[in-house]
Amino acid sequence: MLYTDLLKGSPSPGGYLFYGEEDYLKQHTLKQMRQLLFPDPGMADFNRFVFSEENYTPAALSDALLSPAMMTDVKLVELSLPDGDGMKEKERTTLFETLESLAGTTDTIFVLIFPAGTFDGGTPKRPSALLRSFSKVLTPVEFPEQSDARLQKWMERHLSDYGVSLSPAVGNMIRNTVGRSMLRLSGELAKVGAYAAAHGLKEVTPDAAAAVISRTPEEDAFRLANCLLEGNRQGAYDCLSLRIRRKEDPILLMAQIIKVYTDLATAAVFREEGRDKKDFAAAFKIHEYRAGLYFRAAESADSEYFRQALEKCLEADGQLKSLSMGYVPIERLIGTL
Repeated sequence: MLYTDLLKGSPSPGGYLFYGEEDYLKQHTLKQMRQLLFPDPGMADFNRFVFSEENYTPAALSDALLSPAMMTDVKLVELSLPDGDGMKEKERTTLFETLESLAGTTDTIFVLIFPAGTFDGGTPKRPSALLRSFSKVLTPVEFPEQSDARLQKWMERHLSDYGVSLSPAVGNMIRNTVGRSMLRLSGELAKVGAYAAAHGLKEVTPDAAAAVISRTPEEDAFRLANCLLEGNRQGAYDCLSLRIRRKEDPILLMAQIIKVYTDLATAAVFREEGRDKKDFAAAFKIHEYRAGLYFRAAESADSEYFRQALEKCLEADGQLKSLSMGYVPIERLIGTL
């Protein structure tokens, strides 16, 4: 089931699994569910139970599931856990046993939420073993990454609250800079909208957007690698200088650089095997636009270059973790790539 199907009517009692790449939409859907179930917000005080890693125990969850709804027809029980892929079999079994009380329920809606990147659901044609196991006790609801067209319309609606419009070109520029996560975009759009309105603009200009939006660490790492691929070593050092000014952890930055070069090496192999960006996007469950960025970047060298670059990255990573050298291993790495 897609999230768009869940709220076509009032949600039915039972258990639901929220997974996928769009955390913003998970939060938004939960908010809509609460509004539908509790038109009087005061009813939520007695009929909404919220669990997370900090307060979840099987016994506490069982008590919430078995408690009767008070002064309304249905109660809502929410459980947010940090990592579906990393759950041990014993933990899953205990959770499933606790959820057996949902069978035939008429007064309980239970929602289990996993954040983006922590639950591999497989594909619609080939669901993962993990998803199949959870599907025995919960109805899966997927929240996939949104298309450019959907994101553009959502961004335009978001900015209309500030009395400003957004062209497709500037919308694309913002997404290219900060990424496609709606959760992150919502914060950046708030900055853009407030800035544009304060400066009397009716439409967001490229300069207005650039004045306030911030790159994600992943985008910064990709930009650093792309500068090196283009022979722009100074640009790569500029990227590093920005991270140093932010006082970011060099080990974390190195991990991001390694991931980018790993993805580029894989994209290069895909290209050499005659596979396209659609295959790459499907294999790694990323948006086709992002797959295209890596494919274009990988055009500049063969897989052997990326393999050697990755070896240098791993060597620098070892120096970072074994020696107290700050950013020096990364600075040296840039000079050799």
